Amino acid sequence: MVFPVETEERVKRKALDVSRDHLREVVDISRKISQLVSAFVDGDEASAKTFFSSFIFLRIFCALSVSFQNADS
Repeated sequence: MVFPVETEERVKRKALDVSRDHLREVVDISRKISQLVSAFVDGDEASAKTFFSSFIFLRIFCALSVSFQNADS
């Protein structure tokens, strides 16, 4: 059985795409943490709960995304 060989350029592009996705997730989580802290400092409990929920959702989504990417490799 013969498998197609990925070119070096294709491998680099794939690594760049994965890195870009991870960086985007880090930026999203950082933004949510900043919003959560601001809401907490302002005493806005409803907004703090909302931001915390979205932060937890993003963490779960990121963990699932990484596990699926590892399964594809």
